[in-house]
Amino acid sequence: MGIDIDSKFLVGLWYDDFPEDILEKLSNEGFDIDEKFDNIETASPYYDCPKYERFYGYSIQSGLNVGETEAKLREAAAMFYKTFKVQPFVYAGKDVW
Repeated sequence: MGIDIDSKFLVGLWYDDFPEDILEKLSNEGFDIDEKFDNIETASPYYDCPKYERFYGYSIQSGLNVGETEAKLREAAAMFYKTFKVQPFVYAGKDVW
């Protein structure tokens, strides 16, 4: 047993920034955001972080050139907005579990 630390590059939102109606609907259905929606990943800023303190979003692969990264960011942002009807943010940081 130990703590693993990785990094994530995501386009999405912190849990508390999701619209209340989405969170309420998911709660009523018994789902978490990453279980209900395809390809949504989470980033946990610290070990054993509860779901309401995580970042949820679409992953952007690393190793792309600047133009490719920009295109992927725009594509992920458009998908996120289409799904959740809210403008996403970029998270580039640690994922601890």
